[in-house]
Amino acid sequence: MRALLRVVTVTSLALCACTSEVAPPPDPDGGPSAPAPWLPLADLRADLDRDGTVKLDEPSDDAEEDVWALNHGAIFLANIDDDGRRCGLAAFPPGTTDWQLAACHDATDEVVNGDEDLQDLAPLRTAPLPDAPDDAFALVSVEGEGSAHARLFLFGDRGWRALGSGQKVGAAALRRGLRLALEGIDVVRDLSVWSGEVDVSFVLKRESVPQAELSRDTVRLRVAPVLTLSHLQPIKTLSVSQAGLAASAADELAFLERLEAVREEAQLAAPLVRFSNRDRWIQDFFEDAYMAMPGPSGTPQVMRVNLRAAEVYAPGDPIAPLREASRLVFEWRGPGVAALQQFQLEGGTQSRTYNAMGNTETVPPSPRSPLGRLLRGSSPNGAPDPSFTRMLEAQRAQPPVYVDTSWLQVGHVDETLAFLPSAIAPRGWVLLAADPARAQAMFEELLADGHGAAPLFVGKTWRIGRQDVSAESTVAEVISRPGVLEATALAATAVEAQLAVLRAELELTDGEIVRAPFLFQPLQGKVAALQPSSANLLVLSRTDVAVAEPHGPVVDGVDIFKAHLTAQLAPHGLRIHWVDDWNLFHKFNGNVHCGTNATREVPEVPWWRQ
Repeated sequence: MRALLRVVTVTSLALCACTSEVAPPPDPDGGPSAPAPWLPLADLRADLDRDGTVKLDEPSDDAEEDVWALNHGAIFLANIDDDGRRCGLAAFPPGTTDWQLAACHDATDEVVNGDEDLQDLAPLRTAPLPDAPDDAFALVSVEGEGSAHARLFLFGDRGWRALGSGQKVGAAALRRGLRLALEGIDVVRDLSVWSGEVDVSFVLKRESVPQAELSRDTVRLRVAPVLTLSHLQPIKTLSVSQAGLAASAADELAFLERLEAVREEAQLAAPLVRFSNRDRWIQDFFEDAYMAMPGPSGTPQVMRVNLRAAEVYAPGDPIAPLREASRLVFEWRGPGVAALQQFQLEGGTQSRTYNAMGNTETVPPSPRSPLGRLLRGSSPNGAPDPSFTRMLEAQRAQPPVYVDTSWLQVGHVDETLAFLPSAIAPRGWVLLAADPARAQAMFEELLADGHGAAPLFVGKTWRIGRQDVSAESTVAEVISRPGVLEATALAATAVEAQLAVLRAELELTDGEIVRAPFLFQPLQGKVAALQPSSANLLVLSRTDVAVAEPHGPVVDGVDIFKAHLTAQLAPHGLRIHWVDDWNLFHKFNGNVHCGTNATREVPEVPWWRQ
């Protein structure tokens, strides 16, 4: 921003023309050491119109430069990827702490790590000052609360160098015009600490009168928000854990072979990445996200961000208090790929399960929320992690919706709710919700129709303690099992409470809700899915979903739960690929979604144009 100060001559008034901040010339009677008058106009430019180019000859990169709005103003990235290729997990010795791992990224050094790194920095330029006297200099700096969160680089004869506080830029550079780049040091983690905005100032001075500001210009920029991706986005990479344990080797192989077959059936080009790890619940390790700013020719410059789950497993461990398997995010860190960690130790163990990423999902975009919203399960006791929650909310882009999941034994929102693409819904998507009441009614109808002996869970087992116990049953046996009807009734009431919140927050209509029936059972004082949860599914594309095989009841050769869900999803243009996940996931209280994780494509329309 160039603001008018007092001017003492008609000539200087003409030169500063309403927008420059100009100091009066030195006293002409000041003696032989007084410099000749120089009345410069400081002109600092950023990519205000978001076309990826900083222009000196167009007003679009100069107008209202001291304010930032959703539809106007320059954007920069938090430069937390690893273009320098020095922060991969293999680069660290044993004993490296969670904090040390998270602290390694491009912004923790003061160099531009090659052309890839330069693309992650926001460009700025100054208008050349060809008449700058030899004793002229400039101070370019990040001011105010943003000074601790961003770094400036200047391009010169020896390439890029970081500009330290109070470091002078000489006359020769001013005559050419400065080429600058702004690096974000971190994302916004707490709005009470930093809003995400920075002011970059360009101040012109002379050595002969260093106390005087001859002219000043200021530009405001804002760091890009970290945005998560909904299931409507195409899959880029599909990931699974592969434990390789002898006890589950056959089940693991069968699941992976079925998943590969499903990829072919759905014509999914995305590769299946197998992560060697004894922890099977890869959905819980991280959430797929990204940041973006305008790049060259208006093409977005995208940085992938893997959000590490704030699951505190060992609060007293000074090295690795978080879930060890979630260190995967640091293994994948590299050029264009960042890892983001935020957690607090206090109360961490109590809220651990609520901090798993199966408990953070993304509501697809809608007219009122063009970037979508976050959906998170919560507990009346204050879970999940408050510091991680503050970070998500500080992005100010996808306001979270919270529903109570404290009644579930695992406590994750993906146990009962999922968002699916739809060929007929007005918004292009529907909510799939568990329907315990309908599941009970279906069992009661089977009994009434004389199908009490219909089999289900054939050949399957439950894990009780360290023993596998046969799960084979009949309709009559299941419906009369102690606690099943009570657990199902509790779940029915709790799911309706979740839907009440979502109807209000998302303005959902009944036509935008699809119901997935399955029974619940009591477990450790709470409830869990008795039948495989068909809400805990994997969206493969806009036409295909992978759902846990329900394993009956089978009547006249037809699995009635498979037939029911197929009929529910068919009008929305969705084809179901059934996956047997019982031995690998269901008997351990999870299903297809829990055992997979999908990195999805970033939307073609950038967030600042939504």
